[in-house]
Amino acid sequence: MKRLLTALLLILFSLACTSGQVVQDVVSVPVSTPTNLPASPSPSPTPQPRMVCVEYLNLRAAPGITSGVVAVLSGGQPVTLTEKQVTTPDGGGWAQVQAAGKTGWLNLKYLCKP
Repeated sequence: MKRLLTALLLILFSLACTSGQVVQDVVSVPVSTPTNLPASPSPSPTPQPRMVCVEYLNLRAAPGITSGVVAVLSGGQPVTLTEKQVTTPDGGGWAQVQAAGKTGWLNLKYLCKP
């Protein structure tokens, strides 16, 4: 689409330069936005305190259960949510957190308010 618009503008410019006339009409080309883009991270307003609500929980390097484990957190351990949150294709919500002096990702369904 951009190539077509660029080619059209080059042709109009070329015609204006060779004929000695100024092109005064503006060509309006509709631009469509793709609807199949991956979900982008949705920020939370401010860092929020939470705690681990299961006996043990893997703190991961990235969102998703296949990502490497950074640390293992214990039940009741406090964590602080940062502003980064994502939803994985399976509908799981993941948040970047700070806990035990490390930063990593936890599934939101295993966290609760203190």
